[in-house]
Amino acid sequence: MSSKRAQGRIYISSDFHFCHENAMRYSDRYSQRFHNIQEYQSALMEHLASFIKPDDIFLFLGDLSLGPGKSVQVCKDLLSVLKCDNMHFIRGNHDKWLTNLNLYGMGFRSVRDYLLIDDLLICHYPLADAYGEFGQYKMHKFLWDMFYQNPVVRRVIHGHIHNAVLRGIEGVEYVNVSVDKDKDKFNVYEFKDIDYDEFKAMLKKSGVSKFKRSQKGKK
Repeated sequence: MSSKRAQGRIYISSDFHFCHENAMRYSDRYSQRFHNIQEYQSALMEHLASFIKPDDIFLFLGDLSLGPGKSVQVCKDLLSVLKCDNMHFIRGNHDKWLTNLNLYGMGFRSVRDYLLIDDLLICHYPLADAYGEFGQYKMHKFLWDMFYQNPVVRRVIHGHIHNAVLRGIEGVEYVNVSVDKDKDKFNVYEFKDIDYDEFKAMLKKSGVSKFKRSQKGKK
């Protein structure tokens, strides 16, 4: 019997922090499993490659790499383990050093700051008070303003907070896709809210970040 899937799947994750040795220490994550960042990031990419297929969609929500060893070539080499033809990038606060051309060269098909699909916001930031202060969002003030001026948002898929406790806004559901959300495993979220073909068509519109779906298309 063939095990081939009938259709591709959609996966979302964030905060890989390639080359960032301290990232392993901040929340004592992976300390029992890996001796250094090289072991960690190799194991992470091998894990992703074990189930993400060429026709799947992989949406990365920012903070790809930082630290003294970061480089475009290191990121490209690590990402090359993934044989995924539909990788897309949403920028985080540690991605300023990467140009769009850098990211396209790594295999990403589109680069955005966010996706707003009806009442669902997908971006790096939870846009809620994760650390007891809001100053971290000043660099993306337009996202903050959009969130508070757009009361239709009822769900946020985000990264940024790693395994921190989020104090969310009442009436809004939050989904944390930070890869290190859980100390003992890699966190990768399978997104099932939108049909694969519909989501793939949205992502192809690289200059568009806001989408309104028809009632017919909604589940």
